Amino acid sequence: MAVGCPGQGQQLAREGLATRARVALVDSEAHHQEIIADEEDPAHENTLQPDELTKLYLSSVADAESRLGGSIAKTLKENVASRIVGVVERIGYWPEWEEKLLDELVKLGYGLEEEEERHRKYNQLEFAFLSQFLRARQSNTSYLSISRRFATTEAQPQSQRVAPSSLDNRVKLVEVGPRDGLQNEKKAIPLATKIELIERLARTGLSTIEAGSFVSPKWVPQMNNSSEILEHILQRDNITSPVPLTFSFLAPNLKGLQTASAILAQHPTAFTSSPPSPETNPSRNKASSSTKPALEIAIFASATESFSQRNLNCSIASSLSTFSAVIAAAKATHNLRVRAYISVVLGCPFEGAHVNPHRVASIATELLEMGADEIALGDTTGMGTAPRTKELLDCLASAGIRSEDIAMHFHDTYGQALVNTAVALEHGIRTFDSSVGGLGGCPYSPGATGNVATENMVYFLESLGMDTGVDLDAVADIGQWITEEVLGKGNDSCVGRAVLGARSKGEGGN
Repeated sequence: MAVGCPGQGQQLAREGLATRARVALVDSEAHHQEIIADEEDPAHENTLQPDELTKLYLSSVADAESRLGGSIAKTLKENVASRIVGVVERIGYWPEWEEKLLDELVKLGYGLEEEEERHRKYNQLEFAFLSQFLRARQSNTSYLSISRRFATTEAQPQSQRVAPSSLDNRVKLVEVGPRDGLQNEKKAIPLATKIELIERLARTGLSTIEAGSFVSPKWVPQMNNSSEILEHILQRDNITSPVPLTFSFLAPNLKGLQTASAILAQHPTAFTSSPPSPETNPSRNKASSSTKPALEIAIFASATESFSQRNLNCSIASSLSTFSAVIAAAKATHNLRVRAYISVVLGCPFEGAHVNPHRVASIATELLEMGADEIALGDTTGMGTAPRTKELLDCLASAGIRSEDIAMHFHDTYGQALVNTAVALEHGIRTFDSSVGGLGGCPYSPGATGNVATENMVYFLESLGMDTGVDLDAVADIGQWITEEVLGKGNDSCVGRAVLGARSKGEGGN
């Protein structure tokens, strides 16, 4: 009876573990002072017996239990078998000691006889190694953060990876048109028009709107009046909505956050940092005229070094250091929710279509540990395909990142956005970005067209029986107005055009 999982599963498990091992060995000298130091000692290899190895790891779990209490002890114990198998594989005992190890594990009650159980435990290999790595760093905050996700995320066969049934049909659309959609338009858009766009979108049932960006007007001149937009929102002039609203503002550095914070300090009772509970159906969660808007800030990292240099003028590591300070300040000053974008996760204009999903998972994990509340994965170039979207989300799930902590941000450059959305839905993702009229693009991603259109997403999701809570007719009207009447360009939403065309045909009596 072999411990190893068959075929591709075993190969993937080994590759994933090797990736985590390399990260750990590079990043932490303290790693060598803990248990792994013994495992990597060549002299120790020849004397370490299966029962000793088992006891060594049981003591590791006991130590973890003393730190974390009983709430996640069961999950940690379930990972013991995977820990031992991973160590055996990593230090070269595989497969010579398979049978002996299996015997020891069965004696301890950690039977691996069932193939499904082996599959589950191998999916947890990366969880286990990362947990041990964080323990070696003696980082209680990180250890608690990761272990929380161990306890709430259970690896399952792909066909079973869905959101809880009680919430399965509810989808949140984050409208990014007023910021991401307009930021690259060369035509100067008046403040009044931007405010009108936000007000009209708020009346459609969209619960989250990205409204502006606190960045240098030298680099993004279109966003130079974001302060006025925030002031308008806080004063709640003419902003009505059938649902509680959350407004998001990009603040990628401390200077941008300080600008936003200064405005918030003048209106301390005009907003809340807590968005509506996801337990409440957005289409039924009615807002009153006195409902305070929730506010969040957004930051953006890159999945490749080349894009990070072009977009942020710094390395990935340097950007993460900056974001750590921004997140800490946002929480300390106004307890703001923080959304963290990761750009070019499915294709980079400078490094090609394949972006290492393990790197994306590593960056996402760091951002969550810093205190980010949500990771928005950006297919900035629109290069993403269904197989690579699946590969990415499988990797994040194997890293212990919950589907509830992920949002998807698709561009429709190659017409793949809705297909990729379907893949994400199958993985339990229920938050998606979209832009009215398909507005958007990226100045540092040559050839990339706009975000997936909000109209297209509403029609697609509702046709699948999902509940967006969004008025499609109203959004179609806004899409035509902002693209054709305001910007003088074509409406990139095929659904929006179809809705308006059908309405026109009906009115004409043809």
